[in-house]
Order: sequence, then structure tokens, then C-alpha cells
Amino acid sequence: MPIVFRKGFPAGNLISALVLPDALYYNKHKDRAEADGPENREGVMLMLRVIFGEKGAGKTKRIIDEANALINTAKGTIVYIDDDKSYTRDIKHQIRFVDASEYEIDSPKMFLGFISGIAAQDFDLEALYIDGFLKTVRTDLDELEDFFKQVEQFSIKFNVNVTISINSKGEPAPAFLEQYLA
Repeated sequence: MPIVFRKGFPAGNLISALVLPDALYYNKHKDRAEADGPENREGVMLMLRVIFGEKGAGKTKRIIDEANALINTAKGTIVYIDDDKSYTRDIKHQIRFVDASEYEIDSPKMFLGFISGIAAQDFDLEALYIDGFLKTVRTDLDELEDFFKQVEQFSIKFNVNVTISINSKGEPAPAFLEQYLA
């Protein structure tokens, strides 16, 4: 096992040397690539999924149920982001609940920075569930194609499964979202 010295601690300090197992140098969820997981309609494994439908179609219940069920098999942290606190009691206590309205997010770029900050502080982040997305980013869905490409890159880079629910407002999904629909 390698020994890693942390900057800022004197050599004689017990905290200055940490023994880390070799496994920490590998992908934190490397076995997840071979495991069963969310797939799109073509059977391809997804890191970014979008649940798209009209208000009242059960999107929120679905992602809450998925997040709560994931607790039984998750090897990392699960985070549920919403635009208010209305579902706090529905989320099991093992899931970190974040009320995005407290952070004054007003653009897709700000939201991407927000979820990047969550990933930065939690090296073991496994899944992000995002509800109330359009209310949080305050942008029309048709203008978010680049944002979804960036979230997909984020999910691959940090090996985080991201599920976003989007209210359709009675309109069909834009073509760029088709590949992410669950």
C-alpha cells in the first residue's frame, strides 16, 4: 500500500501519513460499468436520464421511488435536488436533500457549477436526482441543448448517474433530448 503525505502537516504528526489502499487509485465505481442499470429505449446504458412528461404524470414520484430504492444497492452518496422543500419527508434520510431555491440559481451555467460543487465536495457521489429543473434554471427547454451535453460530460467524467425530471407543458420533447429519455 502506498503512503501519501499530506501538505501542511509536520512529518512527526500522526495525520501526516495516510495509508490508502490501491483500490482508491482506480475508478470508484468501476464495477458499475458492467452492472445492470438504467437503459434507454435502445438498451444502451445511460449516465444521464431525463424523465419527461406533463404535470401530474408521476415524474416526481418516480424519481423519489428510484432514489429511495437505490439506497439498498448504492456504493456511494445519493443526492436529491429540488426547487423547494415540499418532498423533504418523502426522501429517506440516507439521501442528501438539497433545496436549490436557497442558492439563487438563475441560469443553466450556474446550475452546472452548483452540481459540480456538489461533486467536488463528495468524492463518492453516485447519483443525482433533479426535480423542478426548469423552475430552477429559469430557461426555456429549447435553449438547453448545450447544457445537456455538458451534464452528460459531467456525468461521464465524475461517473455520476444523473436523472432529471422535466415538465413537458403539453409539448413534445425537443429532438436533442430523445437520446436521454427514460
